[in-house]
Amino acid sequence: MIDTMRPIRSESPLLRYLNAISALAGCPYLISCNPTTKLRLQSELYALSSPGGPHYAPRSVRKAANCTLDVVFPLGKHTRYIVRLLF
Repeated sequence: MIDTMRPIRSESPLLRYLNAISALAGCPYLISCNPTTKLRLQSELYALSSPGGPHYAPRSVRKAANCTLDVVFPLGKHTRYIVRLLF
């Protein structure tokens, strides 16, 4: 899943992929994933949500990545919001 998302550079397929990941939020497959896989997914979503390198994602992709992060990993939602406001 992560290795498929990394090379996608077009905006519309990336948005569809992020929406599909959001739909998997309560899926038992995602819950039972290896912690390393979850960490890789979280770091890739975080890289997509931040402006600038390495992805230089458009604003719509950054917003979708932030929403996906909040849906899939709800425990850090408030902390990520505070960090985004401060930096």
